[in-house]
Amino acid sequence: MIFVLSGCEQTPPPIEPSGNIVKVGVIGSFSGPHKAWGNKGLQGIKAAQKLTPYHDNGDKIELIVEDDRDSPTHVIEVLKKLVKEDQVSAILMLSDSDPVLAVSRISEQYIRTPVLALVATHPAITQRNSLISQLVLDNKFQATVAALFVRDELLIDRVAVFSNPNSANSTYLADEFERQFKSVNGEISDRIVLSKKNINHSEIIQEVRSKNPQLLYLPINAADLIAFSKEAKKINWAPIAMSSDGMLANVMAAHEDEIARVEGFMATDFFGFDLPTTPFGKEVLKTYISLYGDNATTHSGLGAEGYTLLINAMNRCDKPANKACINKMIRSTDNFTGIQKKISIGRDGKAKRPLIVNSVVGGELEYVAIVY
Repeated sequence: MIFVLSGCEQTPPPIEPSGNIVKVGVIGSFSGPHKAWGNKGLQGIKAAQKLTPYHDNGDKIELIVEDDRDSPTHVIEVLKKLVKEDQVSAILMLSDSDPVLAVSRISEQYIRTPVLALVATHPAITQRNSLISQLVLDNKFQATVAALFVRDELLIDRVAVFSNPNSANSTYLADEFERQFKSVNGEISDRIVLSKKNINHSEIIQEVRSKNPQLLYLPINAADLIAFSKEAKKINWAPIAMSSDGMLANVMAAHEDEIARVEGFMATDFFGFDLPTTPFGKEVLKTYISLYGDNATTHSGLGAEGYTLLINAMNRCDKPANKACINKMIRSTDNFTGIQKKISIGRDGKAKRPLIVNSVVGGELEYVAIVY
């Protein structure tokens, strides 16, 4: 009564370790072109594990980490190892869409282990099975929001669209953006499909400029994004540009010395860097900084959210290692408190959360808009 009247809250009793271990697999791109987001995401997972090392029943959570090498072929090997040899109860994936799509083709028939994709956004990931769920909004929603924002908010009529043909993620985003932009009477001045090698960035950017687009839509990798920005500057051209989820964070993490190249660029994202954080967000970000001494990125935040959401789902099962129950509880997530906003995941494995538009201003990310 005294505690209630004084406004104080009792600290919950510490969890008594049970002596049991529940293993959780982590698959990510820790080498290759996407290693920056893989490593940052893993740091976010470990920061969240520091806060929640045990299940509510006292079972210890052990992470088994594997590198997918950014390869749809190799990811199958590490997936089978995690399930058959390590006997993990669930898997967190920090992989791009292509490796996750490869997993989706076999997971239901052979693996039978729940997977939570933390950064992969291709819509087909959840359509092919009932065991993979997405923490992030898929490309259909993202591209639609980007197209309508460009047309209705920025009042832009003509856009040049770029894509990378060897990336399912890039291709889908470009196709859907083009379709949605045309549906609201926008004009596509050019569609540039980048080859796998020998890209002449200078020739491409000059050709694109000759057709007078008002904006460049660039769901491509960070290296090409920076290269096109350099070439545009050489011909004294500063077009408005928009990219896709996590791209600006990836530039800041993997190409920090090039951040000035993307000044003013916009991108869809899952966190607004000027928006207030929740109590959970404050705690995990404080822990992240104490462990790693630098600022968290979008991928760090998704890693922390994904880990905590998974443990929340496991705690709602009678036995935290029950795979069928874990999968059911992931897909019954309702208003989970993330770092900034609420997250829900439906029976179809699709996430519901706000989408943010950020921009690079003075070498830092700045919030532009939020779409629910």
